[in-house]
Amino acid sequence: MATHDPRGTDRAGVELRERVTGGRAPSVRPTFRRLQLAGLTPDEAGNLTAHLTGLRVAGAPWTVREIERVVFLRTLVERGRITP
Repeated sequence: MATHDPRGTDRAGVELRERVTGGRAPSVRPTFRRLQLAGLTPDEAGNLTAHLTGLRVAGAPWTVREIERVVFLRTLVERGRITP
């Protein structure tokens, strides 16, 4: 069973991302673009890209800009530059 942290990220997804990428978040724009080239709509590509970066998908679809902002802020928190 997947566990969820209180910030709304799927812990299992984060652990998978860490194993696959060595702790680095996948590149958002190239991932989004490759998914679109594979035939996904912008909404589908955005949601799948968000999921791959460990974000929960619910409600409105994610945009590339939103995903990049959350990844940026998460990196600042992980490095101790800001507190949640």
